[in-house]
Amino acid sequence: MIIQYAICGGIVLALSALLFFLYRKNRLLRTDYEKLLYQLKECRSLDEVTGAYNYAFFVKMGNIQVKLARRKKWPVSMLIVDVIELEKINIRRSYAVGNAVLKHLYQTIKACIRESDIIGRFGGSGFFILLNDCAEEDLPNVIMQIQSCLENSSCVDHNVQIPYKTRFGGVTMHGKHIYLNTMLSVAEEALHAAKTSNATYAIADHTGAVVKTDVKK
Repeated sequence: MIIQYAICGGIVLALSALLFFLYRKNRLLRTDYEKLLYQLKECRSLDEVTGAYNYAFFVKMGNIQVKLARRKKWPVSMLIVDVIELEKINIRRSYAVGNAVLKHLYQTIKACIRESDIIGRFGGSGFFILLNDCAEEDLPNVIMQIQSCLENSSCVDHNVQIPYKTRFGGVTMHGKHIYLNTMLSVAEEALHAAKTSNATYAIADHTGAVVKTDVKK
């Protein structure tokens, strides 16, 4: 009888150890699976070339910030930073060099703005920046800060320095009338106005009228 109890006890312990092992293994597999899902989600939300948010995820995050700004009654500003004549860089040098320019621009912008600001890829030649709690009068200072960061940081590809210039279009909106899609559209129009007048930047109001630029009259 004692031997039978000992055998049963041994079997129970062995089964318990096996179940515990399987439980631990299942938890590890589940953790790895969750990490993989998170990484896949991150990949879907990021631009493959630069690591900035892709357009869809930028809009998603931007709408969250806009709702917060409405509730807090903060001014919200949008900037588009565009690489001037990126197409010529791609053609004369290579698309790999053009991508290096975009990566450098993104990393430089990210390093000199606030963590709360959101950066997304704009088409093929630049980036959107959504700046919460940023008034219209502050936008020229933000632009100058980004330009200063770019001037103090060289883009280098295979030990060759790649010079490039940027252009900015911006808009600020306030209160309950902040709409992300409108801001994107007006900022793009301001960028076009800067290009037309050969300016470094143009800042528009909520109606689309340019209110500030660096063009000397």
